[in-house]
Amino acid sequence: PLTEIVHPYLRRLSSSTRAAAHLVELDGTYCVYLARVAPAVTLVSNLQVGTRLPAHATVSGRMLLSGLRDDELVALHARMLREHGAAHLPSLKALVGRAREDRERGYTMGESAFDPGVMSFAAPVRNGTGAVVAAMNVVGPRNLMEDTGDAATFDAIVGQEARDLSATLGYSGR
Repeated sequence: PLTEIVHPYLRRLSSSTRAAAHLVELDGTYCVYLARVAPAVTLVSNLQVGTRLPAHATVSGRMLLSGLRDDELVALHARMLREHGAAHLPSLKALVGRAREDRERGYTMGESAFDPGVMSFAAPVRNGTGAVVAAMNVVGPRNLMEDTGDAATFDAIVGQEARDLSATLGYSGR
């Protein structure tokens, strides 16, 4: 299982960024945090293993949604409407458009919708067929994340660990 092999990758991420690092999987309309490594600093993300958040509302969830085909996103959007209601849900057009942009970019980065002042960066983990099976992320206070660098810096750190884990899972492409 992924949770048994991911910890060295997460430890390196947390150590190099001084932020909490997670492995996240898609479960229906939710993203689920399956593994976590936190740095020995006073202020870190309190996202614990087992946390379930609406996938459309998180950076990691967006990365996971970007791994779905458009027809899968259409079906998932209908399920989101049933489970979450339309109040805080993006339109189908916005959901599909954002997933396409995230897929093309190859990572997601942004501020937390749940914790103001907290930022996150996520990259996809792929299996041997190229399917997105998880996301790896780092989460930390905005000032820490900005001090660490820009999206290119995080892609060089988080993206590379995700690509290395993907290679371990048999993925050979980019």
